Amino acid sequence: MIKKVMLLLWGAAVPLMSVCQTKDSLFTVKITAPKMPSRAKIYLLYQEEGKKIIDSAVQTNGLFVFKGKIDEPKYSTLVCDTTNIGLSGMIKKQYDKPDLLRMYIYPGHVALKTSSPSIADATFAGRGINYDHIKLEKLLNPIYEEIDKINLRETHHEPGTSALNKKLDSLSAVKQAIRLKFIIDNPDSFIALSALDDYAGISPDIAVIEPMLNRLSVKLQNTPSGIQFRKFLSNQHDLNPGKTAPVFIQNDTAVIL
Repeated sequence: MIKKVMLLLWGAAVPLMSVCQTKDSLFTVKITAPKMPSRAKIYLLYQEEGKKIIDSAVQTNGLFVFKGKIDEPKYSTLVCDTTNIGLSGMIKKQYDKPDLLRMYIYPGHVALKTSSPSIADATFAGRGINYDHIKLEKLLNPIYEEIDKINLRETHHEPGTSALNKKLDSLSAVKQAIRLKFIIDNPDSFIALSALDDYAGISPDIAVIEPMLNRLSVKLQNTPSGIQFRKFLSNQHDLNPGKTAPVFIQNDTAVIL
């Protein structure tokens, strides 16, 4: 149970971990939460250069503020504690469903607001990277829910049935199709780079994935994560002989970070 809670808090996977910082940039996260109890504390969890970072903030007149330095967008988690139990206490108590919100922090200002005592209900201002993140997650979440249901059935009722395995394969194909369309439609979004990392997997087909990376904006390709991802692909060349890449159509659209 403790392991499950830790996965909830930190995320099952942190996409596109950065290479060494090349340029520190200030970020600010401002959370407007007028209905949070005065004792509430919000934790910000993320990783920087492979290290887990935990920051916390208490409110001042209904406002929580985080500040720090990062070199590019980082996948992060906000966790709200309204009971004064603390983050370690939440883990020890083995809470199944902590009040949390997955999001991205990035150099600059991130503003969000909740009109309830829950951070999970918060919404973001503007149409930036978190708008893209939520848009993609809304498309993928129904697929993940179906996969979770099947995994639960395999664990308790129908282990290893071919019908369930076929269903999982079908859902995986749908998930990949959703990611592919998002990557094509949003060549200037950092979320597209993250989605490409997920789409490629641990054993990417270089002839397919490398052209997809090349069709992302130069700005994205030159981020630490873009550079790291290209290096990863380069290291796979000897393990994955070239194949004929399929036709890749790019829409004339762009979503600015």
